[in-house]
Parts: sequence; C-alpha cells; structure tokens
Amino acid sequence: MAKEVKDAKVVEETTETKKEEKVEETKEVKETKKEKKNDVALTIIKRCWDIIFWCAVACLLLVWILDFVNVKQNKDPKFCIKKETLTVENGTVDSCLGMGYKVFTYHTSNMDGAREFGPFWSEPRK
Repeated sequence: MAKEVKDAKVVEETTETKKEEKVEETKEVKETKKEKKNDVALTIIKRCWDIIFWCAVACLLLVWILDFVNVKQNKDPKFCIKKETLTVENGTVDSCLGMGYKVFTYHTSNMDGAREFGPFWSEPRK
C-alpha cells in the first residue's frame, strides 16, 4: 500500500509538471503569435512606404523626362515652379526653375531662341 501511495504521488507530480510545461508552452506560443503579428504589421507598413516612395520617384522622373523632351523640341517646359527674366549684356534670358532642374531660354544677339536644360544650381551663359 505504501508503494501505491508513492506511485500515486509520482503520478501526481508528473501530471503537475506536465500541466506546468503545457502552460509554459501555451505562453510561448502566444508570445510567438504576438511577435508574428507585429512582424506582419511592420512588413505591411514598410511595403506601403516603399510603394509611396517609388511612386514619388516615378512621378518625378516623368516630370523631368517630359520637360526635357519639351525643351529638346524647342517648346516651353510644362512644370515650372518659378519663372524669371534675367538681363545680360546683349539681351535677356528667361529662366524656369523646375523640380531639380532649370531651363534657360536665351534672347541674345548670338543665341536668340536657344534653350538649355540643366541642374537647379546651374547659371545662364553670359
């Protein structure tokens, strides 16, 4: 009978340890599920920002290409942010500031009607 009591205590202890292990496992599973949800949310946010960034880059590139083609065809640029007329020694120069570029249209004695497309930091020829 003492042996049966000892066996019963051992069985109880093993069932208690199994229960504790199961509780710990469920806690770990819950924690990993939370981590996965956070990872999924961060991945979705990152993808949204990636899409927004690349759409903005594509739009900017489209604007540059359209204005570059217009200038090469001797037409006025479509996307001017700021227009100004500069006076030089032998005439005037119309300056158009775009998004990252400048377009100069020369009305001088030696370059009448010529157009020049360049980066925003460029200056007109004299």
